[in-house]
Amino acid sequence: MNDQDQAYRSTKNLGTEDLDVPVLQFMKVDRYSFSVEHALDGDNITFHFFLPKHLQNFPVTGELANYWDVRFGEALDRIAQSHFSAGAERLRASHVDDMGINSWWMSAAGYANISHLQEFIDMFYDLLDAALNKNVA
Repeated sequence: MNDQDQAYRSTKNLGTEDLDVPVLQFMKVDRYSFSVEHALDGDNITFHFFLPKHLQNFPVTGELANYWDVRFGEALDRIAQSHFSAGAERLRASHVDDMGINSWWMSAAGYANISHLQEFIDMFYDLLDAALNKNVA
């Protein structure tokens, strides 16, 4: 039995029998401009982006809201489309500000099986971090 099967069985044992969805195994990374976690979901990659650790205790208002709600989304859209060489047919993203969680969610459909996947993801993070830092003055 592989790890994903074990995670699924563990979920079923916790009284969530009505959930036929395996638990995703997220890998967290902290960057200067954001914190992020990603997981493989079948052939897709799911990303959750959060404010960087040094900004997480501040209210998301004013300049911080402009950074997170506007600039981050614009950079994510531009960098993801360029790096993944795809548009809306394979990339989906959404800003989530619900139940005390202010994050960005992104799914890249059909990329989980590419060669050198971790290097590809790391390069995506590098490009996004650089784009966001370029605008800091």
